Amino acid sequence: EAKRRPNYLVKVSYWLVAACWLDLFWMVMPSYSKSPFVPWVEIGVFVGFAGGFGYIVTKFLSKVPVQPQKDPRVHEALHLHS
Repeated sequence: EAKRRPNYLVKVSYWLVAACWLDLFWMVMPSYSKSPFVPWVEIGVFVGFAGGFGYIVTKFLSKVPVQPQKDPRVHEALHLHS
């Protein structure tokens, strides 16, 4: 049932990305720095890469159709309820 709710999937995916980043941060940063706080550079680099990734994906999706074209079974697949 959870796979059929897009809002739920988006929230879980954001939570997983944040948890993976925090896990990696906790493994790397203690040997790199003695401060327990997240440096502003780390946040800036993350936001920069996320923004660049979002820009590239948006630009790509504006040029390429997401839905298959000229597929005789696409109408059936769009209205599938299992």
